[in-house]
Amino acid sequence: MPLTVIALRSIPAFIVDYFIWSMNSKMDEDMAVTIRFFEPDAACAVEVDWQPTQQVMPRPDGSVDVHMTVSGDEIEGLVSWILSHGDNAKVISPQSLKDLVCERIEQVIQKYDEVDDD
Repeated sequence: MPLTVIALRSIPAFIVDYFIWSMNSKMDEDMAVTIRFFEPDAACAVEVDWQPTQQVMPRPDGSVDVHMTVSGDEIEGLVSWILSHGDNAKVISPQSLKDLVCERIEQVIQKYDEVDDD
C-alpha cells in the first residue's frame, strides 16, 4: 500500500474533509454565507463589523441574519466565531459551512466523551 494511503488513513476524517473543503473554497470565487444569531447574541452581532460585506437583517423574533461574503482563507476564523456563540448562532447557508460547523461540534462531543486517565 502506498505511503500516502496509509498516512491518510491515520488522519482524522474531520481534518481530511476540512482540507478538501478549504481547497475547494480557495479555488472557487468568494462564498456568500448567512448566519442567524439569536438573543442575547443578536445584539452583539449587530455591533461588530466582522467583514466589510456584512449586512444585518433583523427578524421579527428578535434574531438577526448576518449575510457576508468570505474567502476560503477566512473560513477557519468564521467557524471559530460561530462556535464562540454556542447555541445562539446557526449557519443558514451554505450547506458546506453548516457541515463544517457540525463536524467541529462532533469533534468537541467526542473529546468530552473520552475517558480521562488522569
